[in-house]
Amino acid sequence: MVMFVSLLLPVFGFAEIVFAQQAEDTGQDDMFEMDIEQLMEIEVETVTTASKFAQKVTDAPSSVTVITADEIRLYGHRTLADILRSVKGFYTSYDRHYEHVGVRGFSLPGDTNTRILILVDGFRMNENVRGHGGIGHEFLLDTDLIDRVEIVRGPGSALYGSNAVFGVINVITKKGKDYDGFEFSGDMFTEKFSRFEAQRGRITYGKEFDSGLDWLVSASLFGRDGRMMFYPHFDERTALIEEEGPLDEGQIWPPDGYTPNDDEFFHKFFTKLTLDEFTLEAGFSRRKKQIPTAPLGAVFEPEYQHYKFDTQAFIGLTYQHEFSDTSSILARLSYNAYNHRRKVHYFSEQWWEYDQFGYVTNPEVFDRRGTWWNGEVQYTHQPIENHKLTWGVEFQYNGRQDMDLDRRSDEAIEIQDPCDPCEVIVTGFDSTVAQYLNVQKNSRWLGFYVQDEWTMSDTWTLNAGVRYDDIQGALARDTINPRFALINQWSDTTTAKWLYGTSFRAPTVEEVYYQNEASDTAQPSAESLGGLETETIETYEFVLEHYFKPNIRGSLSIFHYKLHDFINLYSWEGGPPYQLRWENWGMAEATGMELGLEGKSQSGIWGRASYSVTSTEYGAPTWNSYPVWDDEEEEWYDETEGVATHHGARMPNSPLHLAKLNVIVPIVEDKLFAGFEAQYSSRRKTLAEEKTNSYLLSNLTFTWVDAMKNMDISFGIYNLFNTRYYHPAWGDNELDSIEQNGRSFLFNMRYRF
Repeated sequence: MVMFVSLLLPVFGFAEIVFAQQAEDTGQDDMFEMDIEQLMEIEVETVTTASKFAQKVTDAPSSVTVITADEIRLYGHRTLADILRSVKGFYTSYDRHYEHVGVRGFSLPGDTNTRILILVDGFRMNENVRGHGGIGHEFLLDTDLIDRVEIVRGPGSALYGSNAVFGVINVITKKGKDYDGFEFSGDMFTEKFSRFEAQRGRITYGKEFDSGLDWLVSASLFGRDGRMMFYPHFDERTALIEEEGPLDEGQIWPPDGYTPNDDEFFHKFFTKLTLDEFTLEAGFSRRKKQIPTAPLGAVFEPEYQHYKFDTQAFIGLTYQHEFSDTSSILARLSYNAYNHRRKVHYFSEQWWEYDQFGYVTNPEVFDRRGTWWNGEVQYTHQPIENHKLTWGVEFQYNGRQDMDLDRRSDEAIEIQDPCDPCEVIVTGFDSTVAQYLNVQKNSRWLGFYVQDEWTMSDTWTLNAGVRYDDIQGALARDTINPRFALINQWSDTTTAKWLYGTSFRAPTVEEVYYQNEASDTAQPSAESLGGLETETIETYEFVLEHYFKPNIRGSLSIFHYKLHDFINLYSWEGGPPYQLRWENWGMAEATGMELGLEGKSQSGIWGRASYSVTSTEYGAPTWNSYPVWDDEEEEWYDETEGVATHHGARMPNSPLHLAKLNVIVPIVEDKLFAGFEAQYSSRRKTLAEEKTNSYLLSNLTFTWVDAMKNMDISFGIYNLFNTRYYHPAWGDNELDSIEQNGRSFLFNMRYRF
């Protein structure tokens, strides 16, 4: 809090000087001064996510960024993660399982984007068992179908309920009229031009008919053959050869650290129909991803492949009606289904029998299945002058919140070797399947919210809202979350915002009930330990936005937050949590500043730049040892346990500095464009208290519009300078950090007719 105030004071001093100078009638031409005609030319973007109705970003009670379809295309963004990591204050981590998003210094191991609410056209996409919000290839949509992405920072529970802890991301889709016919698109991806490792194809049809019906339908396919990767951590063969000499012919144990198991496949389908005041949309996505990093202590060998499958389906109906210019109603109803499967292999007690049968392994299958109905009714009106009220009720019925964990055990069938009575021959294996987890839950929650936008004068606006959430069927308490925003138009070109709000995240079914076993003793779930507390966050923020020119906007945000009772993976000292369990870790807090500049010049150059600095602290574990008696060995041994305490340690995977630069340059007007990105991240702490390297990552994409009639061509170079960099590994990895992809190339062609 002290740092927050210390950062805020110079801003007020600077602002006072700037606006005092503006008030002086010097008669000099200043690049920051605009006449009446220029003021009328100011293009202010609109956003609907911040207040659940359309408003200018300068009037929104949050710090907001809008990414358009043109930006997504010209920068060559392939996933939602690509879009988010280009944005002020956001960063991502990739563990070869999923893309994980961090916001304002917070992205803890084991989290699967549960503290960011992901929406598609206003519909909730975070699944209801783990709370996972997909931003990689498991995300529901192909990025070519995105019209814009509205990114609202800060607590959003006053309108959206659980998960909106650090922000709300609303992905708004295109309509059929944006295509007006068929469009085919194909990608070829390679890291070495000797072969194309990945291909993607998409076919889309869209049209607005004379009847007023607007229809969009699209299908996508993607496949990638994983490249050979080397993980020194798993190289046990080199040391063995040095000690004992060459291995036996055909021997595959021990591993040499190499694996090609990084394949990935997905297919997606999406359709959207709009007629008058109704919109019906539906989507389906299925992704299969090989896991090369041997999670949770699994076997590391190319012959034994580990997978994660993610399947989701969604259908939603929206009704929107305007009674008058000041009165409207919106209603939504949706049904979602989500299935996740993780399949990994573990060593059995007969793991050394590799010569005839390969490794003897115990396959483990973990299934997570969820279905839910979600509905909302919202009414916006102006009952009295200068007051714009929004009332709403939202419910979610979680019909299915299931988890199953099964592991097969193999016992060798041995017979005496007829040639050598002292030896035995393994002729096969008897298999049994043990069920370690079988959870079948359902729950529901109901939220009521109200928001008032009070225009107090020509220059002052107060936006105040509150939401009450009644949660049943889960170990979470009911909660009330307010949000206040005092907005002042300091001048025709400058807006200041003072923001305060709280948010919450209810413990998920997986966090409360999950338990696995990596030994003969199963770990207890959070339920057996008395449950988990609901996470809550309290955020203070100051935002200053200024238009230097009609198309050039600068922004400054200074923020401070305290996250209470945050839920994190329990782990052993110096190692990953093979036995998974979640616990409340106490408090995390951060203070930071974000600077941004975006705009478009008269020459057509289009870009944005940002810098952020965030200081974070959290309750890092203090390790305690205590004696435990081993009945089998009949001896004492020391057990080590982590206890969370708040003593000012910097959070893992939390970069102090982030800097971004995005520039689009029209090489040939309206025909040939170059899109350049540069992203800098300072070092990040790992779970083992080490630090990854800082890095500067650059991407360059060339787009040729109408290279031939109705055909566009683009060529992208990702990681332009082949930077070698690492991201901290996550809670179910044996690795401490994971190397990211080197330089790669993408060729895209799309054809319209």
